[in-house]
Amino acid sequence: MKSKSIKRPFLMSVCCAALLLAGSAAIAVTSDIANKKTTFDILSKIYVDGGLISSPRIIAHANQMTSIFISDRMTTKDNQISMSDKNLKMELVARDVAMSGENDDIKISYDIYYQNGKDKMHSKPEIIIAPNQEGTIRFSDAGHTYEMHVLAKRQG
Repeated sequence: MKSKSIKRPFLMSVCCAALLLAGSAAIAVTSDIANKKTTFDILSKIYVDGGLISSPRIIAHANQMTSIFISDRMTTKDNQISMSDKNLKMELVARDVAMSGENDDIKISYDIYYQNGKDKMHSKPEIIIAPNQEGTIRFSDAGHTYEMHVLAKRQG
């Protein structure tokens, strides 16, 4: 008996194309290429009990933590920052928020530490704002009122 091999080049081509398409789609979805190129210009005005204490401006890359340290006295030793008892430490992560299939709004997640002598405050507020429109975050802690006005826009 002679054995005959059955050749199915069309079926093999379709399977290879489907695997290639599925792999490409998985890479495109998980790589987040578009967000890595986005850069945000963020201006925050921070008020304590109605008085402006700082207005830091931060340039942040999408989905990357950005930090700012402000103090009346700061020293650096062995790559460690030491601050006086009057200081502000703010970390944030900014990202695009898809609304109606478009990347319109900007979500900013903050981690804020504020100390003025014995008065200390720590908060992790989040805000979603439209580009070039100011948003406000307000909260109270230990008898003080904290307010932050945020204006963000995309660069480039």
